[in-house]
Amino acid sequence: MSNTAEWERRPVQERQERTRLFHSQENIIRIDMKLANEEVSMLAFTSEQITVPFLLPEMVERVASMLNYFLLQLVGPQRKSLSLKDPEKYEFRPKDLLKQVGINYISELLKLIIFFMVNNYNYERKGNMLFSAPILGLVLKLL
Repeated sequence: MSNTAEWERRPVQERQERTRLFHSQENIIRIDMKLANEEVSMLAFTSEQITVPFLLPEMVERVASMLNYFLLQLVGPQRKSLSLKDPEKYEFRPKDLLKQVGINYISELLKLIIFFMVNNYNYERKGNMLFSAPILGLVLKLL
C-alpha cells in the first residue's frame, strides 16, 4: 500500500492477511509469467522442429488464437495495464516476449496468414480475423 499512514491504521491481523494475500498473488503472477515464457519458447521450438502438425487445419486456428492472444495483450489497447514497478522480479520481459511471438508468427505461419487474411476464415461474423493485418504490420516492423 502506498499510503503508509493509512496502512498503519489498519488492524494488525488485517495487515498480515493482506500481506499474505499479496505474496500469494505475487507468486501466482511469477509462475504465470514463467509459464507464458515457456509456452512461447516451446511453441517456437516445436514449430521449428516439427512443422507438419502446425499446418493442419485443426491446429492452425488454435495456434493463431494463442499467438493473437499474446500479441493483443502485449500491444493491444490493454497493454498499459501490464506495467509493473519491477518487471524482472516477475520475469516479465514484454519486448522479448513480443519479439519471440512475432518471429514465430511470421516464420511458421506466413503462408497461412496470407491465406486466412484473404479468406477471413469465417471470422468476420465474430468480428475477429484469424490473423489481423495491424498485428501482421507490427510483427513485420519487429523483424
